[in-house]
Amino acid sequence: PERPVARGRAEMALGEPERAAAEFARARKLAPQSPLPLLGEADLAISRNDLAGAKRDIEAALVLAPHSTEVLLQQTRILLMTGKAPDALSVVQRVVARSPGNISARLLDVQALLATGKVTPARTELEGVLKILPGSAEGPYLAALMRAQTHDYKGAAQILQKLSPIMGRLPHAYFLQAEVMTNLGQLAQAKVAAQKYVGHFPNDPRGVR
Repeated sequence: PERPVARGRAEMALGEPERAAAEFARARKLAPQSPLPLLGEADLAISRNDLAGAKRDIEAALVLAPHSTEVLLQQTRILLMTGKAPDALSVVQRVVARSPGNISARLLDVQALLATGKVTPARTELEGVLKILPGSAEGPYLAALMRAQTHDYKGAAQILQKLSPIMGRLPHAYFLQAEVMTNLGQLAQAKVAAQKYVGHFPNDPRGVR
């Protein structure tokens, strides 16, 4: 099912969700035992802010591939999005224990640690990741998130400023930037960042607020 899934993801990138859904449905018919189409459908549901739908897709994928790293990492993301940080941490740390060299898993581990208030182990984990992959774009974003969580908004703003040329690749950073600038009293910049976030995630009510 790799080709229709790839086409579906391409349609998502082009802003064609209905065509993407059709490609993912085609992939499911071609390979009903593969989790790949369900992962694509979960991503599509997330883009529509349909977290309940994304959860159903991942639960179905887990039935097909309960030990798949990709499925477990997507489950972690959805758990974080739905406010179930302790569950997310439990899932991702099982993946990290099994595959300590998986950078995506370790970056998600940092997010889950931060979401559960474990700032010190999150900092240690992030430092370890950045030693392995110093050019990571997500690493500085997580460093900025960490600064914001400890109320160092100036430090967070400085990191986000350095990320500004590539922030389009990390659209969630716009939401963080809006929060940081609001706390610094720079409301005009906060509004611009919030508008950019809404441009990427028009169905997310947090951005609208």
